[in-house]
Parts: sequence; structure tokens; C-alpha cells
Amino acid sequence: MDQIGTGLDLRTILWTCGETFLIALVLTPILRDIFRAYHFVDRPGFRKIHAYPIPRLGGIAIAAAYTAGQLGLNIDKALNWRLLPGAAVIFTVGILDDFVNLPPWYKLLGQTAAACIAFWMGIRIPGPLPVSFVVTVFWLLLAANSFNLIDGLDGLCTGMGLIAIVALFLLGRMENNVTLQKATLPLVGAAVGFLCYNFSRATIFLGDSGALLIGFLVGCCSVLWTMEPNVKGAGLATPVLLAAIPLMEVILSVARRWLKRRPLFGADQGHIHYRLLARGLTRKSAVVTLYLWAIGGCIFGAALAYRPLRQWQALVIVGFGIAAGAGVRQLRYPEFAEATQLLIRGEFRKALRGKDTG
Repeated sequence: MDQIGTGLDLRTILWTCGETFLIALVLTPILRDIFRAYHFVDRPGFRKIHAYPIPRLGGIAIAAAYTAGQLGLNIDKALNWRLLPGAAVIFTVGILDDFVNLPPWYKLLGQTAAACIAFWMGIRIPGPLPVSFVVTVFWLLLAANSFNLIDGLDGLCTGMGLIAIVALFLLGRMENNVTLQKATLPLVGAAVGFLCYNFSRATIFLGDSGALLIGFLVGCCSVLWTMEPNVKGAGLATPVLLAAIPLMEVILSVARRWLKRRPLFGADQGHIHYRLLARGLTRKSAVVTLYLWAIGGCIFGAALAYRPLRQWQALVIVGFGIAAGAGVRQLRYPEFAEATQLLIRGEFRKALRGKDTG
């Protein structure tokens, strides 16, 4: 049973955040110096905008801090068994990918195993069992990979995770859901501690281990939100708005590569953050801009979840759609501009048929 009806006291909140913050703050530079000494670094190259080698695998600090916070926060250990086994698997997959660069399908297989373990341990979106299984696994895979995909500028993925997890914590406070508060709170302190070294200019990167872990934990905590008895109807879509920027990155990447007939797992420089840089923003201002967009998504998500506003949920969704469309328009993707012109002239289907027969 989820613990609902009371909230964590201020002392517990400060102690847990302080503990995980200090662990990440102390452990991160130690890891950075070790990896630098052994030349385990991310070197400059294609699609890399840093000018010198920077240590990666900073996700180890996030994992250690979150695990310590979780073990110290829960006496009955029930939530630990829900969250930590699947998180351990996704973290291991990320570590292996950081070391040996796993083939995409091997990586996806490991991620799927982590999502299945989380479902088996009780992280489940409500619904009939077969539907719940498919939707939960798909959501966890989408969340993990969307945050990994957005990890392209200093502090971007960590900040996106921090914003989403703080929003989920506040929703847990709003509904007096102790389980959700306990699940999210340790990641808040861990992310802030790591950001001290990861924000512009970063001296250590998350690596796939950290980015996948953050996305997976955001996904798991989102599922815990949907398990809240008072969450119904459109409120179940709240997590989509809380993680709007990473999810939008996935959608835009798939659409761009489909339009250009490029491999879905291929590398390019068309990501959201690269488009902002192309518009003339500095790296730091691009990250801050995306932070603000993410906060805007969380505001829409909170409005969607707020029970007194349930009669206005359709309006909230429409407002979010308009805002998202305006944001994408500002990115000025040439692929979408060309597709729009073809569509207006009625030549889009003809062009697609020509590609299929070519």
C-alpha cells in the first residue's frame, strides 16, 4: 500500500536533501580526478562542443547519493525494493555503454530488462495487467532514453531531471503522498550537488550511466504519481508535461530522421540545444532557456493535476499544445519547414511516394 495522508516533516526533507547533496558534492570531484588520472575521458570530436577531454561517468556520484538517501529515508524498505533493483540494472547498462559503447539493440535489451524488473517490483501504471505492462515498460524506456538524448550541453540533462523531480515532489506534497515524496527527495539533493561540477563549464559529465539513471528514476516516480488514487482522467498525462523538453527532443528527432530517411539511432546535430546554438545563443543561455521552457511545462503539468482545475483540463492541454508549437517554430527546423511547404502545395504525399519507389 502507498502511504497517503501525511507529508514528510521539514527536518526529514532538509536532512535527506543535505545528505545526498553532500555525498554528490564530495564524491563527484574524487571520481573526476580518478577518471582524469586514468585518461577515461570524453574527447572532443564530431557532435562534441567541448574543446578538451572531460571525465565522464559522473553518474556514479548520482547513483551513490540517491541510494544512500533512499536507504536512509525508508525504514520498511518497501519503496527500496520497488525502485532500486530496476535502477541498478539501468545504471549497469549505462556503465557498460560508457566503457565499451554497447550496440543499440544490446542497450535496448538491457533497458527493457530494467523496465520489466521495475514493473515486477510494483512500479505499474494503473490498468488491466497486459495493458499496464506494455504502457509502463514503454514509458520507462521513453523516459530513460529521452533524458539520455537531451544530454548534450553542460548541466542540461541534470537540470532537466532536477526540474522534473522537484515538480513530482511538490505534487506528492500536494496530494500528501509520502511514497512519492520519498522516491523523489533523494534525487533532488544528489542532482544539486552534481550540478556544482556539471553546470557550465562542466568539469565532469554524467555519461550514459547518469543520464539513463536520471531518466529512469523520473519515469518511475511519474508512474508512482499515476498510482495515486485521486489521479484520474487527463491528470494521468501530467508526467508527460513535466518531462516535456526531453520528450519533445525524442519526438522531433524521430520526425526529422524519418523525413530525411536517416537511421533512427544515427547521430546528427539537429537536437534542440544545437538549434538554439545555431540561433546565436551561448551554451549557458541555451541551457537556461531550456530550463525555463521545462519550468513552463511543469506549470502546465501542475495545472493539469490540480483537482480544483479539473473542469479546465482540456483548456490546459490546448494551451500547452500552442506553447509547444510556438517553441518548435522558434527552432526553425529546415526539415519541418520543407515538409510544411510541400503539405501546403499538396505535394507531400507525392514526395513520400517518390521516396518509397526510389
